[in-house]
Amino acid sequence: MRLKFDFDQHELSLAKLGFGTWGLGGYAYGRLSDVKAKNIISYAFKNGIRIFDTSPLYGAGRSEKLLGEVLASKSRSTFILISKAGLTHDGKSEQRNFTSRALNYSLNDSLSRLQTNYLDYFLLHSPTPKEILHEQRNHYGLKTAINSKAILNFGVSLKSPNDFSHISNDKLVKSIEFNYSLMDQRASFLDVDSMKSGSIYKIARTPYNFGFLTESPPKKSPPRSRFNHLRNWSQQQFDSWHGFRKIWIKIAHSNNMPLEELALAFVLSSNFVDVVIPGFMEVIQVDAALNAARRGPLTEKSKEFLCEIYYETQSKYQVRK
Repeated sequence: MRLKFDFDQHELSLAKLGFGTWGLGGYAYGRLSDVKAKNIISYAFKNGIRIFDTSPLYGAGRSEKLLGEVLASKSRSTFILISKAGLTHDGKSEQRNFTSRALNYSLNDSLSRLQTNYLDYFLLHSPTPKEILHEQRNHYGLKTAINSKAILNFGVSLKSPNDFSHISNDKLVKSIEFNYSLMDQRASFLDVDSMKSGSIYKIARTPYNFGFLTESPPKKSPPRSRFNHLRNWSQQQFDSWHGFRKIWIKIAHSNNMPLEELALAFVLSSNFVDVVIPGFMEVIQVDAALNAARRGPLTEKSKEFLCEIYYETQSKYQVRK
């Protein structure tokens, strides 16, 4: 586990670095003021991050609204917006509705909050296979929005990588989003381009595995606060992630790297990933991500080493979803 990691200094991964905004909503990872949230968005934009991933779920639309207020002064052609539909939050709990009518209402509300006429990517938000199949024959009722360019690319944010099988032959789907990290490399088994003609835009979320791949991981037990998404995970899952974390932090520190820097570098370096969307709630977290991106991608030998460690150890730390 003492392999010295090498980076290809002739290439930069910054173009693949996005901004996941769930934490800005205030209902998932703790409270955050509007002023602080806007400052983080502005700071990220100023420093070259131009891909923003959001959803009506994130703070009952708060994340979209804050993004819209900050980005309204920027030229629309200079940034990419990814939003979703099907899951919402009423301030107390999540609501699910993937009917055509609900998706179109959600799209229009998102466009209004984001102060834009179109979304670069519009995704179904973690639908079950049943919810996918229910509206699939009707193209999810989104043909008009797609034809009018209110949606430039349609896709699905997968609840599990295994759900890709339900959309692999759907010609309407042009993008997929999935969990991908040192601790969860299941998505790497998807041979996406061989399943469909044409390319699919591939969005990797949770590169820090909900904070367990950082120098300041969550506590030993799930939080009780309703303002923290991690309360939904079991004690067994927490124990598993903390155990798995020991392997990765040992590897990172043996290479004199912070764990989050190694974690993000790994996902940014993945050939099948088009964009990575870590979440930020502090300016210092943006800086750490920028440092990882500016290193350039890991060499093939370094990536293979990290993949081998996962294959050899993941059975002991199964991801339970």
